[in-house]
Amino acid sequence: MAPSADFHVLIVGAGIGGLLAAALLERANISYTVLERAKEVKALGSAIALSANILPVFEQLGIYEEFRSLSTSVLHGIVKDEAGKVVSDSDYTMLEERYGYGSYVCSRPALHELLLRQVPDHKVLFNKRVLSIQQMEDGVSVRAADNTTYQGHILVGADGAYSSVRQSLYKHMKDIGKLPKGDDEDLPFSTVCLVGTSGPMPPEMCVQSPGGDCRYECSITKDTPVLVAQFLLPDYTVPWMVNHYIGDTATRNEERFRNSEWGPEAVDQMINEVSHLKAPFGGTIGDYIKNTPSHLISKVLLEEKMFETWYHDRTVLLGDACHKMFPAAGQGAVNAMQDAVVLVNVLYNMPSDRPADILKAFKIYKEERYQYAKMSYESSIQFGELVKTGVRADAMRFMFRNMLPRFLWIKQLDTMLRHRPQVSFLPFVEPKGIAQPLPQPVYGRSPAPSIASSSSASLASSVKAV
Repeated sequence: MAPSADFHVLIVGAGIGGLLAAALLERANISYTVLERAKEVKALGSAIALSANILPVFEQLGIYEEFRSLSTSVLHGIVKDEAGKVVSDSDYTMLEERYGYGSYVCSRPALHELLLRQVPDHKVLFNKRVLSIQQMEDGVSVRAADNTTYQGHILVGADGAYSSVRQSLYKHMKDIGKLPKGDDEDLPFSTVCLVGTSGPMPPEMCVQSPGGDCRYECSITKDTPVLVAQFLLPDYTVPWMVNHYIGDTATRNEERFRNSEWGPEAVDQMINEVSHLKAPFGGTIGDYIKNTPSHLISKVLLEEKMFETWYHDRTVLLGDACHKMFPAAGQGAVNAMQDAVVLVNVLYNMPSDRPADILKAFKIYKEERYQYAKMSYESSIQFGELVKTGVRADAMRFMFRNMLPRFLWIKQLDTMLRHRPQVSFLPFVEPKGIAQPLPQPVYGRSPAPSIASSSSASLASSVKAV
């Protein structure tokens, strides 16, 4: 058996994770609708780095080559002090040999647009801010602010750190006494971030040449808790980010209150405060901000929290809605996409769409993803210390650069890059590189053959997942 022909999935959130889930459901021939609160697609965000832990899925979908045309290889992650002295250097030169893929960076807007094109236009509905959610015995109903109502068999909350789906789910679970105490606490955060992607910059302003030894570079100011980070893309556009680190909890609460609304005035104020800072690639960050359309500059909080509750009844969470990671290690979007892969795998392989089988699928999804998401969450915290300010961060950078054995650095990379879930119902991509991927469970239906040969299938576990 399998989910019935009328089985319908509601996805709230058309971000990176939600769109990949939609693209996979499209390939699986499972009915779905995506509800997005924004009125239109906005090309917001800075850069995003992808590697072996998700790129095999891009090969399965046939979008890998297009992604590579939009991206550039990053071989080093450089942290400099205000005087330009290198205080930390993360080496990624061995990635392709070890894992079969390098680390490739593109602008977040470009990746979002690539994924959006994999989903038929009529299945992504904009200006659909969710007001209420009702879980019923035979399905779930969502009412939007425009008074439209949508129904499905399950609801996927892919709507970010302040997920309306999670809030509704947790309120219900709290009312019936099933919500863990930790899940009821606010998301902690330590950083306010200004991000954008500039238009093409004059080549003479940039100290690197695209397509070569492209570096992720950031500069740490001496007297203020601010970090400026940049990438350089093949078309000389520059994704940039300015992080302002906040102090104690009281300050954080005050900042949360003052910025409950993140309008243009708040963005302009932060721009005025940071424009004079030196940029890693030359000039000031203000030079890059001036070449970025104002409506594509955003100010965001960088929260960090690992939630314990990922599902209940007919609702399941994905990405930042259930694990919000500090972005320094670049694992937030990757984990959201891995969530999407595993979730659609278990949905595709459900023996039926009875409530018991839906709950079992959700349980398997969390069991398969939680440990790896938690490892990425912990790694992102550790990596985040390398790009913060203060005595503790200085000490960690010194130890990382001068005392960390290479085998420990490789072990850290293995933690992130050997977990490479692939789509179970599409032809598998053969393993590449020295470090083989971790075994992937075989689900209810027969695994798809390898694109090149059957060798990758032999790596999968023989344990039945559903």
